[in-house]
Amino acid sequence: VILGVPNVDPGAARWALVTGLPLIILSLVPLAFMREKPLELVTSFKEMVDFRRMVSLGIIAKLGLLSLMTGTAFGLTIRFFNVFFEEAHGATDNQIGTILALGSITGASAILISPILAQQWGKVKSILFSQALSVPLLLLMAWVPSLSAVTMFFMLRGAAYGVAQPLRNQLAMDMVTSRERGTTAGFTHTFFDLGGGAGAGVAGMLIASGGFVSAFTAAAALILVPAILYYVFFARVESQILERGRVPGVAVAGGSK
Repeated sequence: VILGVPNVDPGAARWALVTGLPLIILSLVPLAFMREKPLELVTSFKEMVDFRRMVSLGIIAKLGLLSLMTGTAFGLTIRFFNVFFEEAHGATDNQIGTILALGSITGASAILISPILAQQWGKVKSILFSQALSVPLLLLMAWVPSLSAVTMFFMLRGAAYGVAQPLRNQLAMDMVTSRERGTTAGFTHTFFDLGGGAGAGVAGMLIASGGFVSAFTAAAALILVPAILYYVFFARVESQILERGRVPGVAVAGGSK
């Protein structure tokens, strides 16, 4: 065991990587057929990070903060799920692979209902409810001793995350001007990755000192707080965007600060 990573059959891991590589390459093919309209794009890196000219600077800063917290929760949990299933429940490599695959399938399937929820409740409320729903599921994973029950909670948690993820991305694009969408995406992904790295480092210390319960509890708090802040920060902004969309001749550009 190196750096807390469980023993894995090198041959199986090698074949998993070899099998995945062609699929990754194949996923690039659709990009060749996509056409992008270069409308109102920034022309230089300096212009992209010129905060003085940003119309939606306040919104971008809030999105960055929320991405940082969500990414930290990601680092505290998702990168250690395989270790969790082995150390806490004695799962084999085959069982862990099956559980992770089921979680991915459930999360991908849940994405399909995101538009329905957004239409019924709006993006902000849908993010609030779906992220908040994942909190008790994550805590149950930490406390319940049954691997079968934990697998079910894991799948449901993946579904809740799958619903929220595209809604967060779409909401961010709705609230900023077209020129700032690239900057917004860059900042949110950067802060998410920074949080993920920090969370992974902290998780190692928490797991070593207090087990998985402490790491999962901290992650649950970092999932719930951003869920609430999404509503506090952006519920009114989303309402304003929807109101503009109902007025003929008014663009639905989300440039509110």
